[in-house]
Amino acid sequence: MRKNVDLHTTLLIYVINGQVLLGFKNRGFGAGTYNGFGGKVLPNEDIISATIRESVEEAGITPVDMIPCGIVNYNEIMHGIRQNIQMHIFLAHSYNGTIT
Repeated sequence: MRKNVDLHTTLLIYVINGQVLLGFKNRGFGAGTYNGFGGKVLPNEDIISATIRESVEEAGITPVDMIPCGIVNYNEIMHGIRQNIQMHIFLAHSYNGTIT
């Protein structure tokens, strides 16, 4: 992980049979848009666990065989405070559970 990171986040994109599964963001960063599934990594939580947790919370499904695709580092000003954010991006082609 990169030093001087204020916040670690995750993003999981499902591509199944050539179709991309997206969720509609009702609140928070990106509200009003469609996006993959993810969010903040909690204290004492690893990146993989956070990615799975966010998918279950947001879509009701657990990814199978996630593939790491990259890391994006960016700055964001939120509530007047600049944050250095590191987003860990994953891809999955299958899942367990029922989409909610």
